[in-house]
Amino acid sequence: MKKNELFLLVLLKNAPGLRGTEMSEVIGVPQQTISRWLVELQSEGLVSRDAFGYSLTVEGTAFIKSFLELKPRRKMVFSGKLVSGLGEGAYYIGLAGYSNQIKQKIGFTPFPGTLNLKLSSSKDARKNDLLRNMKGIQIDGFKEGNRFFGEATCFHAKINSEEGAVLIPKRTHHDSKVMELVFPVALRQKLKLKDGDLLKVQVEV
Repeated sequence: MKKNELFLLVLLKNAPGLRGTEMSEVIGVPQQTISRWLVELQSEGLVSRDAFGYSLTVEGTAFIKSFLELKPRRKMVFSGKLVSGLGEGAYYIGLAGYSNQIKQKIGFTPFPGTLNLKLSSSKDARKNDLLRNMKGIQIDGFKEGNRFFGEATCFHAKINSEEGAVLIPKRTHHDSKVMELVFPVALRQKLKLKDGDLLKVQVEV
């Protein structure tokens, strides 16, 4: 089985109902090639199609589960310019209800604040929209005092050699053109970054 066919299965595991055009944009190969791979996967009984798009069959789900237990995850790459946020990230990430879960589930205590990227292309924005619908690492909502703080989803990510995570709050004022990330250090200061700097992010899915 080709590497990109495996990635198709991973995509469908995380975002069932995708169409061929969407998978073509994420993987970066022509839609005709995607269609050919999908036909092969359907013939093997791993993928099915309905009016909404493509999904894994029971056999496909079992196959990709066993594969992911043995193989490293696939990466999605995004490019964007660094932008300043509204300053809310420092407050929310500084809450123990979030920072403790990130430490436990992602593996580091986050620096109180988010690094915001405005994605460079509409293609990356569509990929980010897909990412927002994938099953990542769940950060549960919690109550503190009389206030409830909502859940979020995280994905392991890397900028240069710096390990961090994409943070996707369930409720956010950002659209899919903006990506929020957290890191264990103040990445702006460590890498001497400024607004407008172009950065590349690798995200594990």
